[in-house]
Amino acid sequence: MKKKSVIFLNLLILLIGKVMACPAAVDFNNLPSDKEFEQQFLDFGNAYSKLRVPDHLHKDSLSFEIQSAETFYNTLKSIKKTNYDVELLQLLVMRCLYNYDKVSSSEIESFYKKLEKKYPRKAEHHWIYGNYLSTTFDNIKSLEQLEIYLDMKEGNVPSFFLDDYASTLNLSGKTLSAYDVITCSGTRTADMMNNPELYSLIKNNVLTSDSSEQYGKNQIWRVSQKEDDGIYYIYSTMLGLSFPCKDTWKVNFSEFDETKPAFFLLQHNDLSIEKNPIGIACVVSAYPNKIFSYDIEKQFVKKLPVIKHETKKIGRNDFSIYTYEDLSRYQDIRKGAKGYVYCTTVTPESRSGINCEHSINFNKITEAEDKEGQPQYYSIKPAYTRLVEPITYIFFVDSCNAIADETVEWIENYLKKCVIE
Repeated sequence: MKKKSVIFLNLLILLIGKVMACPAAVDFNNLPSDKEFEQQFLDFGNAYSKLRVPDHLHKDSLSFEIQSAETFYNTLKSIKKTNYDVELLQLLVMRCLYNYDKVSSSEIESFYKKLEKKYPRKAEHHWIYGNYLSTTFDNIKSLEQLEIYLDMKEGNVPSFFLDDYASTLNLSGKTLSAYDVITCSGTRTADMMNNPELYSLIKNNVLTSDSSEQYGKNQIWRVSQKEDDGIYYIYSTMLGLSFPCKDTWKVNFSEFDETKPAFFLLQHNDLSIEKNPIGIACVVSAYPNKIFSYDIEKQFVKKLPVIKHETKKIGRNDFSIYTYEDLSRYQDIRKGAKGYVYCTTVTPESRSGINCEHSINFNKITEAEDKEGQPQYYSIKPAYTRLVEPITYIFFVDSCNAIADETVEWIENYLKKCVIE
């Protein structure tokens, strides 16, 4: 695996070293008790804080610490009567030596696979391997490994793991998720933290939303990286929204203040009539209750020629659905205008907005570096909390009679893929 170089503009990267791959994953009671082993373990323990993140700038001054880790690594490899914790500690030492090119990524990968095959019901190697992956900036796979550990432990994890997990989430651009983890959904205070610097870093990157303030497009909306299937996501933690898009769709966003709601417009021609692509427009507006307290739903639909009203649960949300028809429009193969208004109001919960976040895949960022030969710059942006008041979301879909059924199928399948919270 090639080592990646991603430059962070507003992140104190050295803070990562205070939580990476904590030895708390190892049960020390299952290690050899002879004095030579204990002394080498002590030397490695003292060196660990300096070796857990690469510091090639001061590599020469770390020669004693690197040598201590190498000596301990050779001792661990020579133990004949081994066990899970001895091998787990070996993986931890390998993970440190990798930072200084003393162990290759292929050696770590091979040893991890050996542990996975030999101890399939053990969880701790997923923690250490996940932290190794985070130092390579393979943060997507790192999160996968940390979450395997979390699931296998059924949430019963050491506080050091919470710091590791929160750090990786934060580096992945999921700041609200990181804050939720490091505070245990608000039950863990600053004086309970193993790493107050990391806590402050994450906390300072979380901004409180206020519907009486004015926000620009770049503050409200974020765009995720494209997935392998060509889908990317546009999301807003402030509004509790995440929705998928394709490259071929046209998308526009609004600003937001106390005089107008936030909205986005998407247009696509995925549907067709007699092999002729037909453009479908969908406008989604978000009306915070604090500044739009009257009945937005009725105000919005009262001017439309509504022919049907129904309610339906779609995904996690209950929708009030209005169908309207206007035969004076689209008087061609479209057979007149037919459209739909889907309305739902959501009162936020303590964790609303978190599920809207999307991870940053640094492998995709460094692909550009490999092609251009230049380091890629990335800035961790602040995350806004979900507005505290209820929000009414209105999906306005403009279509026609000729593809009425197809339009309903499209919008309802689309809503199932959205996060609205």
